[in-house]
Amino acid sequence: MFRSEHFRVKALLFIVFGILSLCISFILISCGSGPQLSGPQLKVAATNNGAFALDLSRATGGVQWGSVAYVDEDVDDAGNPVLLNKIPNMEGIKEFTVEAWIKPRTSSLSGFLYAFYDTKGTVLWIKENKPVFGLLMAESPTSTAYSVTSGVVTGETDIVDKWYHVAGVLVNENHSIIPAAHAACGGAEAQTPHLDIYINGVWKDCASVVGKSTPHPATTQMTFGGSPAAGISAVKINGVDRTSELQLANTAPGQKFEGVIDEVRFWIVARSASQIRACMYTELGYDGTCAINSSQLKLYYRFNDGKNSPAVYDKGVQTGQSVTDSSGNALGASTQGLVDAVDGGWAAGYPF
Repeated sequence: MFRSEHFRVKALLFIVFGILSLCISFILISCGSGPQLSGPQLKVAATNNGAFALDLSRATGGVQWGSVAYVDEDVDDAGNPVLLNKIPNMEGIKEFTVEAWIKPRTSSLSGFLYAFYDTKGTVLWIKENKPVFGLLMAESPTSTAYSVTSGVVTGETDIVDKWYHVAGVLVNENHSIIPAAHAACGGAEAQTPHLDIYINGVWKDCASVVGKSTPHPATTQMTFGGSPAAGISAVKINGVDRTSELQLANTAPGQKFEGVIDEVRFWIVARSASQIRACMYTELGYDGTCAINSSQLKLYYRFNDGKNSPAVYDKGVQTGQSVTDSSGNALGASTQGLVDAVDGGWAAGYPF
């Protein structure tokens, strides 16, 4: 009897030990393999998708040329619009950054890269290879963009199918007081706040906002690659009228962005030159220097969704495909004007 009981106890202990061993092995395997939430990340395609960027040059035409739009409203059960209030209130803020990679499909690129305005707001556009970043103020007789430009996107004569990084920054720092920041930026142009512009992580120029505060438009739509509002009809840089050189129409072909866009990031802080350079060649991850901080990074489109991304409909008609916001703030957008384009506008290839 004693031997039988002893045998049963030993068998039970053996079974318990075996179960614990399996559990420990499972924990070790789970923790030691598979994708980890670490950063920075290399550019990768989303599961079952195979594209890495969005080619807006494939847009087939119409009033709404190829773009990506986030609309800050929904509808209630009765079909009435309901504001979501996810876009940060831009009224009076003194720092923000918008940046993206672009690849021109034409030797003379023009079009809106970022637009959040009606008669007033903020905007980043390109006119004949010249990136322009500014605040649009509602003035009479027409709204005026107080802006900064880098001159040209690059000194190269052949820019077609080459990637370039563009960043516009409103910075609340007087560079005349801190000359080491940008030695070439001084005087009224370096006042607090002012505009900076970067190409490929290199600071190019600064410009005054002549005491203007950042305006928040009435529109609920933020657009990348196109503009839902009127074009830019008046431009000033440091008090000098540059309208004839830099204005951009809202009609074809002025609005259509003949290029590819990728890695769009919208921050409510002023990114420094070192911060821009440190993270421009990688996807933002979950720790380290290039970690996603949802309180600062308000919108982040990696464009990894690809042609298998879910369709977006309006009253039963497909208007585009969904674009994931990876900032953690749930500002998911949709493509516009690309339903009939090859692969919905999604294109292979990426800047890093």
